[in-house]
Amino acid sequence: MTMVVHKLSTLQRRAILDHLLTLSGEDRRLRFGAAMADAALARYVEGIDFASDKTLGIYGGGLELIGFGHLAINCEGVFAELGLSVTPAQRKHGYGTALLARAVLYARNIGLHTLYMHCLSENLEMIRLARRAGLSVVANRGEADGSLALREPDFGSIASELMHDQIALVDHLFKQELRWTANMAAAGAGIRRAGSL
Repeated sequence: MTMVVHKLSTLQRRAILDHLLTLSGEDRRLRFGAAMADAALARYVEGIDFASDKTLGIYGGGLELIGFGHLAINCEGVFAELGLSVTPAQRKHGYGTALLARAVLYARNIGLHTLYMHCLSENLEMIRLARRAGLSVVANRGEADGSLALREPDFGSIASELMHDQIALVDHLFKQELRWTANMAAAGAGIRRAGSL
């Protein structure tokens, strides 16, 4: 599956929550640094400020979110902290890497100076991902902090983001068409079965 990263909006709140609910208790603890019941996840999603933060996602063929990134930007617009999650069945396919790269590009293009990632030091997969992306990671007392100094935007980075946005639009339209076609085929099969009774 192609790794097209989409910018999400408030319209995707339910899809974000559905994605987070696929995470096991241990996955939630590793992602948020503490146990998160379903109600706590719902409060987290409801509290996302889509006006100031940036949310990113990767859709599966049925338009379900299989990867999610939340870039929480500080009030002064100087730095942001990124949190990532990938549906368990879709891990080790590069989706986390794609989300992180897209977050770095976006953060750079809006003029942020630093990107941070924070996780438990036992979350070795996230630490490896951060280091592969060039973040400097320091582990101390059960927690790990990664940081990346961002370069200033240039024509290439801005053009790259515009290209990614256009690809994401085409990807979403294509997947909507596939889902519509599958639904119509299923409805047609149901009508044929009912007519044969």
